[in-house]
Amino acid sequence: MQVARDWPTGRFDLIVLSEVAYYFDEDALAALLDILTASLNIGGVLSACHWRHPVHDYSLKGDRVHEVIPATPRLALVSGYLDEDVRLEVFSTDPFESVARRGRLVSLVAAQRETHRGVVVDRPPHGAFSFAQLCRASFMAKHAC
Repeated sequence: MQVARDWPTGRFDLIVLSEVAYYFDEDALAALLDILTASLNIGGVLSACHWRHPVHDYSLKGDRVHEVIPATPRLALVSGYLDEDVRLEVFSTDPFESVARRGRLVSLVAAQRETHRGVVVDRPPHGAFSFAQLCRASFMAKHAC
């Protein structure tokens, strides 16, 4: 498949980029990400998941892929999961606003501050959510009133 030639027309709410981006070199990955983000609806979500260990026939390591993605114009990191083997991150074309904040259920300050293992952080660190929680949060952020 030649991505630029074979990419489907239309706009999408969700694009999943899983276990493939490390086969591209950085320039080709940046070009792919431009195509993907141009296909996302406003508020669309790009979910990316990649193996973190080196493999001899990968052009990039998974962690490098996840350093290139947030440099893409129009993509903002929403959430992520990180463990020894895999890195999963969810990006959106809209700056993320939590469902609770959007619904005015919590104040902005309370929504931005959270304690994790005794440390106050502005957003949950990698590994703070399960995959199911990430999917549910992404869906809720997209479809909340």
